[in-house]
Amino acid sequence: KNDTCMHHNCFSSLCMAAEELKQVALRAIDARIGDLQVLSSDIWNHPELAFQEEHAHQLLTKFLEESGFQVERSFGVSTAFRATFGGGRKQADDCLNIGVICEYDALPTIGHACGHNLIAEAGVCAALGLQAALRSLPEPQQQRAKVTVLGCPAEENGHGGKVVMIEKGCFSGVDCAMMVHPFTVDAVDLNALANITREITFTSPKDPKTTPTMGVPCAAVPGAQGSANALDAVVLAYSSLSVLRQQLKPTWRMQCIVSDGGGKSLSVAYTPPRKATLEYVFRTPTNREIPELLDKATKCFKAAAESTGCEVEIKEKLRIYKDVVTNPTLAALYLRNTRALGLQFSETTDKFSASTDMGNVSHLMPSIHPLYTIGTAAVNHTRGFTEATNSPEAHRTTISAGKAMAMTGVDLVCDPSLVQAMKSSHQ
Repeated sequence: KNDTCMHHNCFSSLCMAAEELKQVALRAIDARIGDLQVLSSDIWNHPELAFQEEHAHQLLTKFLEESGFQVERSFGVSTAFRATFGGGRKQADDCLNIGVICEYDALPTIGHACGHNLIAEAGVCAALGLQAALRSLPEPQQQRAKVTVLGCPAEENGHGGKVVMIEKGCFSGVDCAMMVHPFTVDAVDLNALANITREITFTSPKDPKTTPTMGVPCAAVPGAQGSANALDAVVLAYSSLSVLRQQLKPTWRMQCIVSDGGGKSLSVAYTPPRKATLEYVFRTPTNREIPELLDKATKCFKAAAESTGCEVEIKEKLRIYKDVVTNPTLAALYLRNTRALGLQFSETTDKFSASTDMGNVSHLMPSIHPLYTIGTAAVNHTRGFTEATNSPEAHRTTISAGKAMAMTGVDLVCDPSLVQAMKSSHQ
Protein backbone atom coordinates (compact mmCIF):
# COMPACT_ATOMS: atom_id res chain seq x y z
CA LYS A 1 0.00 0.00 0.00
CA ASN A 2 2.81 2.38 0.89
CA ASP A 3 4.53 1.58 -2.40
CA THR A 4 1.29 2.33 -4.24
CA CYS A 5 0.91 5.66 -2.48
CA MET A 6 4.51 6.59 -3.20
CA HIS A 7 4.04 5.72 -6.87
CA HIS A 8 0.83 7.77 -7.00
CA ASN A 9 2.49 10.77 -5.36
CA CYS A 10 5.47 10.52 -7.69
CA PHE A 11 3.20 10.33 -10.74
CA SER A 12 1.12 13.27 -9.53
CA SER A 13 4.30 15.26 -8.97
CA LEU A 14 5.46 14.48 -12.51
CA CYS A 15 2.12 15.54 -13.96
CA MET A 16 2.16 18.79 -12.02
CA ALA A 17 5.72 19.49 -13.08
CA ALA A 18 4.86 18.81 -16.71
CA GLU A 19 1.83 21.10 -16.69
CA GLU A 20 3.78 23.90 -15.03
CA LEU A 21 6.64 23.55 -17.51
CA LYS A 22 4.22 23.56 -20.42
CA GLN A 23 2.89 26.90 -19.28
CA VAL A 24 6.47 28.20 -19.10
CA ALA A 25 7.04 26.98 -22.65
CA LEU A 26 3.81 28.50 -23.95
CA ARG A 27 4.52 31.88 -22.39
CA ALA A 28 8.02 31.92 -23.89
CA ILE A 29 6.59 31.15 -27.35
CA ASP A 30 3.89 33.81 -27.02
CA ALA A 31 6.57 36.36 -26.22
CA ARG A 32 8.32 35.63 -29.54
CA ILE A 33 5.34 35.25 -31.89
CA GLY A 34 6.16 38.46 -33.74
CA ASP A 35 9.80 37.45 -34.20
CA LEU A 36 8.78 34.02 -35.46
CA GLN A 37 6.42 35.48 -38.04
CA VAL A 38 9.13 37.82 -39.30
CA LEU A 39 11.52 34.85 -39.54
CA SER A 40 9.07 32.79 -41.57
CA SER A 41 8.09 35.66 -43.86
CA ASP A 42 11.75 36.42 -44.56
CA ILE A 43 12.33 32.83 -45.68
CA TRP A 44 9.13 32.97 -47.77
CA ASN A 45 10.30 36.15 -49.48
CA HIS A 46 13.65 34.56 -50.37
CA PRO A 47 12.82 31.11 -51.82
CA GLU A 48 15.90 28.96 -52.41
CA LEU A 49 16.27 25.60 -54.12
CA ALA A 50 17.79 22.41 -52.73
CA PHE A 51 21.30 22.78 -51.29
CA GLN A 52 21.26 26.50 -52.16
CA GLU A 53 19.47 27.76 -49.03
CA GLU A 54 22.18 30.19 -48.00
CA HIS A 55 19.87 33.00 -46.91
CA ALA A 56 17.64 30.71 -44.82
CA HIS A 57 20.71 29.03 -43.31
CA GLN A 58 22.18 32.36 -42.24
CA LEU A 59 18.85 33.68 -41.02
CA LEU A 60 17.96 30.66 -38.88
CA THR A 61 21.41 30.15 -37.37
CA LYS A 62 21.68 33.83 -36.45
CA PHE A 63 18.22 33.78 -34.86
CA LEU A 64 18.96 30.67 -32.79
CA GLU A 65 22.42 31.85 -31.77
CA GLU A 66 21.03 35.17 -30.57
CA SER A 67 18.37 33.22 -28.67
CA GLY A 68 20.99 31.38 -26.63
CA PHE A 69 21.55 28.19 -28.63
CA GLN A 70 24.97 26.78 -29.43
CA VAL A 71 25.06 26.75 -33.22
CA GLU A 72 27.12 24.69 -35.67
CA ARG A 73 26.81 26.02 -39.21
CA SER A 74 27.27 23.95 -42.37
CA PHE A 75 26.73 20.85 -40.26
CA GLY A 76 27.53 17.94 -42.58
CA VAL A 77 26.02 19.81 -45.52
CA SER A 78 26.84 23.39 -46.50
CA THR A 79 23.32 24.67 -45.82
CA ALA A 80 22.51 22.39 -42.86
CA PHE A 81 22.97 23.30 -39.20
CA ARG A 82 22.71 22.03 -35.64
CA ALA A 83 21.64 24.24 -32.72
CA THR A 84 21.57 22.86 -29.18
CA PHE A 85 20.55 23.98 -25.71
CA GLY A 86 20.93 22.22 -22.36
CA GLY A 87 22.35 18.80 -21.60
CA GLY A 88 25.60 19.61 -19.87
CA ARG A 89 26.11 15.87 -19.41
CA LYS A 90 26.96 15.42 -23.06
CA GLN A 91 28.27 11.89 -22.71
CA ALA A 92 25.74 10.71 -20.15
CA ASP A 93 23.46 7.88 -21.17
CA ASP A 94 20.62 9.41 -19.18
CA CYS A 95 20.73 12.76 -21.02
CA LEU A 96 17.56 12.93 -23.10
CA ASN A 97 18.21 14.61 -26.47
CA ILE A 98 15.01 15.83 -28.13
CA GLY A 99 15.38 16.57 -31.84
CA VAL A 100 13.31 19.19 -33.67
CA ILE A 101 13.49 19.46 -37.46
CA CYS A 102 13.50 22.60 -39.60
CA GLU A 103 13.11 22.53 -43.38
CA TYR A 104 13.49 25.61 -45.58
CA ASP A 105 14.00 24.74 -49.26
CA ALA A 106 11.54 25.90 -51.90
CA LEU A 107 10.26 24.66 -55.24
CA PRO A 108 11.33 25.86 -58.71
CA THR A 109 9.24 28.77 -60.08
CA ILE A 110 6.48 28.58 -57.42
CA GLY A 111 8.50 29.26 -54.27
CA HIS A 112 7.31 27.96 -50.89
CA ALA A 113 4.41 25.94 -52.28
CA CYS A 114 5.00 23.26 -49.67
CA GLY A 115 5.32 25.65 -46.75
CA HIS A 116 8.85 24.88 -45.65
CA ASN A 117 9.12 28.42 -44.33
CA LEU A 118 6.39 27.41 -41.89
CA ILE A 119 8.17 24.17 -41.00
CA ALA A 120 11.21 26.23 -40.06
CA GLU A 121 9.02 28.57 -38.02
CA ALA A 122 7.36 25.68 -36.16
CA GLY A 123 10.70 24.02 -35.42
CA VAL A 124 12.20 27.20 -33.97
CA CYS A 125 8.95 27.82 -32.07
CA ALA A 126 9.12 24.38 -30.42
CA ALA A 127 12.81 24.84 -29.63
CA LEU A 128 12.20 28.19 -27.91
CA GLY A 129 9.46 26.64 -25.79
CA LEU A 130 11.60 23.70 -24.76
CA GLN A 131 14.54 25.99 -24.05
CA ALA A 132 12.42 28.04 -21.63
CA ALA A 133 11.14 24.89 -19.94
CA LEU A 134 14.67 23.51 -19.47
CA ARG A 135 15.91 26.84 -18.14
CA SER A 136 13.28 26.79 -15.41
CA LEU A 137 14.40 23.38 -14.11
CA PRO A 138 16.82 23.02 -11.19
CA GLU A 139 20.43 22.76 -12.35
CA PRO A 140 20.81 18.96 -11.85
CA GLN A 141 17.73 18.31 -13.97
CA GLN A 142 18.90 20.71 -16.66
CA GLN A 143 21.88 18.46 -17.17
CA ARG A 144 19.66 15.51 -18.01
CA ALA A 145 17.90 16.94 -21.07
CA LYS A 146 18.71 18.97 -24.15
CA VAL A 147 16.96 20.19 -27.28
CA THR A 148 18.64 19.87 -30.67
CA VAL A 149 17.40 21.78 -33.69
CA LEU A 150 18.51 20.18 -36.94
CA GLY A 151 18.30 22.40 -39.99
CA CYS A 152 17.70 20.07 -42.91
CA PRO A 153 18.01 21.37 -46.49
CA ALA A 154 16.90 19.85 -49.78
CA GLU A 155 13.80 17.80 -49.00
CA GLU A 156 12.00 18.66 -52.23
CA ASN A 157 12.17 16.72 -55.50
CA GLY A 158 13.97 13.72 -54.03
CA HIS A 159 17.24 15.48 -53.20
CA GLY A 160 17.18 13.90 -49.75
CA GLY A 161 19.00 16.34 -47.51
CA LYS A 162 18.14 14.29 -44.43
CA VAL A 163 19.40 11.12 -46.13
CA VAL A 164 22.75 12.82 -46.69
CA MET A 165 22.78 14.04 -43.10
CA ILE A 166 22.04 10.54 -41.82
CA GLU A 167 24.93 9.18 -43.88
CA LYS A 168 27.21 11.83 -42.37
CA GLY A 169 26.16 11.00 -38.81
CA CYS A 170 24.35 14.30 -38.20
CA PHE A 171 21.54 12.60 -36.27
CA SER A 172 23.91 10.77 -33.95
CA GLY A 173 23.05 11.13 -30.27
CA VAL A 174 19.49 12.33 -30.88
CA ASP A 175 16.82 10.23 -29.10
CA CYS A 176 13.77 11.28 -31.11
CA ALA A 177 12.78 13.64 -33.89
CA MET A 178 9.71 15.82 -34.38
CA MET A 179 8.55 18.04 -37.20
CA VAL A 180 5.21 19.28 -38.52
CA HIS A 181 4.03 20.00 -42.05
CA PRO A 182 1.34 22.34 -43.43
CA PHE A 183 -1.35 20.51 -45.40
CA THR A 184 -5.11 20.46 -45.93
CA VAL A 185 -6.03 18.35 -42.88
CA ASP A 186 -5.03 18.16 -39.21
CA ALA A 187 -3.66 14.68 -38.51
CA VAL A 188 -0.86 13.15 -36.44
CA ASP A 189 -0.07 10.16 -38.68
CA LEU A 190 0.31 11.08 -42.35
CA ASN A 191 0.93 7.62 -43.90
CA ALA A 192 3.71 8.90 -46.19
CA LEU A 193 4.83 6.48 -48.89
CA ALA A 194 8.19 4.95 -49.64
CA ASN A 195 9.62 6.38 -52.84
CA ILE A 196 12.26 5.36 -55.37
CA THR A 197 13.11 6.93 -58.73
CA ARG A 198 14.61 5.21 -61.76
CA GLU A 199 15.97 6.67 -65.00
CA ILE A 200 15.50 4.29 -67.94
CA THR A 201 17.48 4.99 -71.10
CA PHE A 202 16.92 3.08 -74.34
CA THR A 203 19.57 3.21 -77.09
CA SER A 204 19.77 1.62 -80.51
CA PRO A 205 22.86 -0.53 -81.18
CA LYS A 206 25.81 1.39 -82.61
CA ASP A 207 25.97 -0.73 -85.76
CA PRO A 208 26.63 1.31 -88.92
CA LYS A 209 24.82 -1.31 -90.99
CA THR A 210 21.53 -0.66 -89.18
CA THR A 211 21.94 2.97 -88.11
CA PRO A 212 20.53 5.52 -90.58
CA THR A 213 22.66 8.46 -91.62
CA MET A 214 21.73 11.52 -89.56
CA GLY A 215 19.47 13.89 -91.52
CA VAL A 216 18.55 11.34 -94.21
CA PRO A 217 15.01 9.91 -94.39
CA CYS A 218 14.82 6.30 -93.24
CA ALA A 219 13.33 5.08 -96.51
CA ALA A 220 16.25 6.59 -98.42
CA VAL A 221 18.81 4.59 -96.46
CA PRO A 222 19.28 0.95 -97.42
CA GLY A 223 18.22 -1.28 -94.54
CA ALA A 224 16.93 1.61 -92.43
CA GLN A 225 13.49 0.04 -92.17
CA GLY A 226 14.94 -2.58 -89.84
CA SER A 227 16.84 -0.18 -87.61
CA ALA A 228 16.06 0.19 -83.93
CA ASN A 229 14.10 3.20 -82.74
CA ALA A 230 14.67 4.21 -79.10
CA LEU A 231 11.44 6.21 -78.99
CA ASP A 232 9.51 3.05 -79.90
CA ALA A 233 11.04 1.40 -76.82
CA VAL A 234 9.97 4.33 -74.63
CA VAL A 235 6.41 4.21 -75.95
CA LEU A 236 6.24 0.45 -75.51
CA ALA A 237 7.65 0.62 -71.97
CA TYR A 238 5.15 3.34 -71.02
CA SER A 239 2.28 1.32 -72.50
CA SER A 240 3.42 -1.85 -70.74
CA LEU A 241 3.51 -0.16 -67.35
CA SER A 242 0.11 1.41 -67.99
CA VAL A 243 -1.29 -2.08 -68.58
CA LEU A 244 0.64 -3.34 -65.56
CA ARG A 245 -1.34 -1.01 -63.26
CA GLN A 246 -4.34 -3.36 -63.21
CA GLN A 247 -2.10 -6.06 -61.71
CA LEU A 248 -0.76 -3.82 -58.93
CA LYS A 249 -1.99 -3.21 -55.43
CA PRO A 250 -4.32 -0.19 -55.29
CA THR A 251 -1.99 1.41 -52.75
CA TRP A 252 0.98 1.36 -55.15
CA ARG A 253 1.79 4.41 -57.27
CA MET A 254 3.77 5.02 -60.47
CA GLN A 255 4.45 8.41 -62.05
CA CYS A 256 6.35 8.95 -65.28
CA ILE A 257 7.82 11.64 -67.49
CA VAL A 258 9.59 11.29 -70.83
CA SER A 259 12.70 13.33 -70.08
CA ASP A 260 14.16 12.80 -73.57
CA GLY A 261 12.03 11.63 -76.45
CA GLY A 262 15.04 11.49 -78.74
CA GLY A 263 14.70 14.99 -80.13
CA LYS A 264 17.70 16.37 -78.24
CA SER A 265 20.09 14.65 -80.63
CA LEU A 266 18.11 15.07 -83.86
CA SER A 267 17.81 17.87 -86.38
CA VAL A 268 14.91 16.36 -88.33
CA ALA A 269 11.79 14.48 -87.25
CA TYR A 270 12.11 11.61 -89.70
CA THR A 271 15.40 10.31 -88.30
CA PRO A 272 14.82 7.44 -85.84
CA PRO A 273 15.99 8.48 -82.36
CA ARG A 274 18.99 6.49 -81.22
CA LYS A 275 18.46 7.44 -77.60
CA ALA A 276 15.37 8.17 -75.47
CA THR A 277 14.81 8.33 -71.72
CA LEU A 278 12.03 7.83 -69.21
CA GLU A 279 11.95 8.71 -65.54
CA TYR A 280 9.68 6.72 -63.24
CA VAL A 281 8.80 7.33 -59.61
CA PHE A 282 7.56 4.29 -57.70
CA ARG A 283 5.76 4.60 -54.38
CA THR A 284 4.45 2.00 -51.94
CA PRO A 285 3.03 2.24 -48.40
CA THR A 286 6.07 0.48 -46.93
CA ASN A 287 9.72 0.28 -47.82
CA ARG A 288 9.64 -3.53 -48.08
CA GLU A 289 7.13 -3.40 -50.96
CA ILE A 290 9.36 -1.34 -53.24
CA PRO A 291 11.50 -4.29 -54.53
CA GLU A 292 8.41 -6.21 -55.68
CA LEU A 293 7.03 -3.24 -57.62
CA LEU A 294 10.46 -2.43 -59.05
CA ASP A 295 10.93 -6.02 -60.21
CA LYS A 296 7.64 -5.95 -62.14
CA ALA A 297 8.54 -2.64 -63.78
CA THR A 298 12.07 -3.76 -64.66
CA LYS A 299 10.67 -6.74 -66.57
CA CYS A 300 8.57 -4.33 -68.66
CA PHE A 301 11.60 -2.17 -69.43
CA LYS A 302 13.69 -5.16 -70.50
CA ALA A 303 10.87 -6.57 -72.63
CA ALA A 304 10.45 -3.21 -74.40
CA ALA A 305 14.15 -3.15 -75.17
CA GLU A 306 14.22 -6.71 -76.49
CA SER A 307 11.13 -6.34 -78.67
CA THR A 308 12.44 -3.14 -80.31
CA GLY A 309 16.04 -4.27 -80.70
CA CYS A 310 17.31 -1.60 -78.30
CA GLU A 311 19.62 -1.71 -75.34
CA VAL A 312 18.40 -0.50 -71.95
CA GLU A 313 20.17 1.04 -68.97
CA ILE A 314 18.28 1.41 -65.66
CA LYS A 315 19.89 3.79 -63.19
CA GLU A 316 18.97 4.91 -59.70
CA LYS A 317 18.13 8.60 -59.69
CA LEU A 318 17.73 10.72 -56.59
CA ARG A 319 17.71 9.23 -53.11
CA ILE A 320 15.40 6.59 -51.72
CA TYR A 321 12.74 7.98 -49.38
CA LYS A 322 11.45 5.45 -46.88
CA ASP A 323 7.90 5.36 -45.55
CA VAL A 324 7.25 7.36 -42.39
CA VAL A 325 6.94 5.20 -39.27
CA THR A 326 4.97 7.22 -36.74
CA ASN A 327 5.99 6.45 -33.16
CA PRO A 328 2.79 5.62 -31.23
CA THR A 329 3.98 7.06 -27.92
CA LEU A 330 5.04 10.38 -29.43
CA ALA A 331 1.87 10.47 -31.54
CA ALA A 332 -0.38 9.94 -28.51
CA LEU A 333 1.40 12.70 -26.59
CA TYR A 334 1.20 15.12 -29.52
CA LEU A 335 -2.49 14.37 -30.04
CA ARG A 336 -3.22 14.95 -26.35
CA ASN A 337 -1.36 18.25 -26.42
CA THR A 338 -3.15 19.50 -29.53
CA ARG A 339 -6.46 18.86 -27.80
CA ALA A 340 -5.22 20.67 -24.70
CA LEU A 341 -4.65 23.64 -27.00
CA GLY A 342 -8.23 23.36 -28.29
CA LEU A 343 -7.25 21.92 -31.69
CA GLN A 344 -9.20 19.19 -33.47
CA PHE A 345 -6.57 16.77 -34.79
CA SER A 346 -7.41 13.28 -36.00
CA GLU A 347 -5.13 10.32 -35.38
CA THR A 348 -4.46 9.62 -39.05
CA THR A 349 -5.43 10.54 -42.62
CA ASP A 350 -5.59 8.78 -45.98
CA LYS A 351 -5.39 12.03 -47.96
CA PHE A 352 -1.60 12.21 -48.02
CA SER A 353 0.01 10.22 -50.85
CA ALA A 354 3.41 11.87 -51.09
CA SER A 355 6.86 10.97 -49.76
CA THR A 356 9.45 12.65 -47.55
CA ASP A 357 12.99 12.03 -46.39
CA MET A 358 11.65 12.31 -42.84
CA GLY A 359 10.71 8.69 -43.46
CA ASN A 360 14.40 7.77 -43.38
CA VAL A 361 14.75 9.56 -40.03
CA SER A 362 11.72 7.69 -38.66
CA HIS A 363 13.40 4.36 -39.41
CA LEU A 364 16.44 5.55 -37.48
CA MET A 365 14.73 6.85 -34.32
CA PRO A 366 11.28 7.47 -32.80
CA SER A 367 9.65 10.20 -34.86
CA ILE A 368 6.44 12.05 -35.65
CA HIS A 369 5.51 14.16 -38.68
CA PRO A 370 2.01 15.58 -38.05
CA LEU A 371 0.09 17.55 -40.66
CA TYR A 372 -1.83 20.74 -39.91
CA THR A 373 -4.09 23.09 -41.84
CA ILE A 374 -3.28 26.70 -42.72
CA GLY A 375 -6.69 28.01 -43.74
CA THR A 376 -6.70 27.28 -47.46
CA ALA A 377 -8.42 24.84 -49.80
CA ALA A 378 -5.42 24.94 -52.13
CA VAL A 379 -3.25 21.83 -52.13
CA ASN A 380 0.51 21.60 -51.71
CA HIS A 381 2.76 22.35 -54.70
CA THR A 382 0.36 24.89 -56.21
CA ARG A 383 0.58 28.66 -56.47
CA GLY A 384 -2.48 28.95 -54.26
CA PHE A 385 -0.68 27.11 -51.48
CA THR A 386 2.35 29.37 -51.96
CA GLU A 387 0.20 32.42 -51.27
CA ALA A 388 -1.35 30.78 -48.21
CA THR A 389 1.98 29.92 -46.59
CA ASN A 390 2.64 33.58 -45.77
CA SER A 391 -0.84 34.41 -44.50
CA PRO A 392 -1.73 35.43 -40.91
CA GLU A 393 -3.80 32.26 -40.55
CA ALA A 394 -0.86 30.09 -41.60
CA HIS A 395 1.36 31.73 -38.99
CA ARG A 396 -1.33 31.28 -36.32
CA THR A 397 -1.79 27.55 -36.91
CA THR A 398 1.98 27.06 -37.28
CA ILE A 399 2.54 28.50 -33.81
CA SER A 400 -0.07 26.11 -32.42
CA ALA A 401 1.61 23.14 -34.12
CA GLY A 402 4.97 24.25 -32.74
CA LYS A 403 3.52 24.65 -29.26
CA ALA A 404 2.22 21.08 -29.36
CA MET A 405 5.74 19.86 -30.20
CA ALA A 406 7.20 21.82 -27.28
CA MET A 407 4.56 20.38 -24.93
CA THR A 408 5.33 16.87 -26.17
CA GLY A 409 9.01 17.45 -25.43
CA VAL A 410 8.11 18.60 -21.92
CA ASP A 411 6.17 15.37 -21.36
CA LEU A 412 9.31 13.38 -22.18
CA VAL A 413 11.53 15.53 -19.97
CA CYS A 414 9.20 15.09 -16.97
CA ASP A 415 8.45 11.39 -17.25
CA PRO A 416 11.25 8.87 -17.94
CA SER A 417 8.66 6.10 -18.33
CA LEU A 418 7.37 7.86 -21.45
CA VAL A 419 10.88 7.95 -22.87
CA GLN A 420 11.20 4.23 -22.25
CA ALA A 421 7.81 3.57 -23.85
CA MET A 422 8.81 5.71 -26.84
CA LYS A 423 12.01 3.78 -27.35
CA SER A 424 10.39 0.40 -26.78
CA SER A 425 7.69 1.10 -29.37
CA HIS A 426 10.18 2.15 -32.02
CA GLN A 427 10.32 -0.47 -34.77
